Amino acid sequence: MSKFTLQNVRLFGAGADYTTRNNRLEIQMEAESKDTTAFTATGNTWHEELSGIRSTTITGAGQWEAGDLSMVDDSSYASVGATVPVTVAPQTAADGALAYLTAYNRQSYTLGGQVGDVVPWQGQWMGTWSLARGLIVATPTIRTATGTGTIFQYSALATPVLANQYLVGTLHLMSLTVGASVTATIQTAATAGFGSPTTRLTFNAQSAIGGQVFRIAGPITDQYVRISYTIAGSTPSLLFMSAIGVSA
Repeated sequence: MSKFTLQNVRLFGAGADYTTRNNRLEIQMEAESKDTTAFTATGNTWHEELSGIRSTTITGAGQWEAGDLSMVDDSSYASVGATVPVTVAPQTAADGALAYLTAYNRQSYTLGGQVGDVVPWQGQWMGTWSLARGLIVATPTIRTATGTGTIFQYSALATPVLANQYLVGTLHLMSLTVGASVTATIQTAATAGFGSPTTRLTFNAQSAIGGQVFRIAGPITDQYVRISYTIAGSTPSLLFMSAIGVSA
């Protein structure tokens, strides 16, 4: 991926797509620095630091909208203090695009401004798991029938999941017809032909606007990954997206 300007950033939190209501997005990762400096025998003393507890934070802002759980206000109000999936795609949410994702605890939500302003919102999510880096496996689009997604070699973005790592998956359902539901799984396989796939993550049946996030500990040596989904209901129509990543 070469240099680019921030124009097509995609932000998904729980069942909300913040894309057209969002004009600021920052992802921060950091580790505490712990001073372990001690006296030396030579007097040539330098600071010695150890890395402490790590954390990740996402900060966003934009224009306020309300109406249902796919909108900024409804989703943010319902998510304060709750642990929700958040997925960020820095450039596009097309299948195979780079994505950052994990489980976040919604810490703050601010709205309102001065007279005459377009009503703004600001929010912050604090990670409750480590930040995963991976790819979009189901671009946000309307789906009406059971199917599988594109097969990806996810090791192009992250190494196969090691023993001290996790495979993380998110699912965001933004709209659906009455009575419709989706049950999705993340599968891996050793070859591109996807013979004998193994189900790694299973999302609960989702029949309302919202989101889910799950993870499984490594090691996973399979190189290839895809999403598989079962859609139920009478003439169902659902808008959802999904991403996977590898985290420490």
